[in-house]
Amino acid sequence: EDYDIFSALLGEGSRTGVGNFYLTPYLQSGHIILLFVSLLSCFAYSPEFPLTSLPDEYRDLIKLALVLTYVVNAGVAVYAVFLARERGLPPVFWAIKCFLLGGVALSELSSIAPTPKSGK
Repeated sequence: EDYDIFSALLGEGSRTGVGNFYLTPYLQSGHIILLFVSLLSCFAYSPEFPLTSLPDEYRDLIKLALVLTYVVNAGVAVYAVFLARERGLPPVFWAIKCFLLGGVALSELSSIAPTPKSGK
């Protein structure tokens, strides 16, 4: 079964054994929403909106958490380049996806079977 760019964008991954449904798209969507909400809450300010009127200490903690998360995700992205090459998939796409989504994208990439090498 071919795993094209649309499958990768949707985050199809592999079906779960229990419910026979795709779990990755829901996790992927949730992580993207969480990223945008985190960025909104630490960089935007509006005193009328509780999500953006956080004390500066909380904003600094969220910023620190985002930095730490994306330092780890940078390592995941480097590892994803090698996995994507083994599987015959575009390494730049998977590096970006793994940098943004971390382990969710890496799990999806790991579930794709490597392409067999043509031996002489």
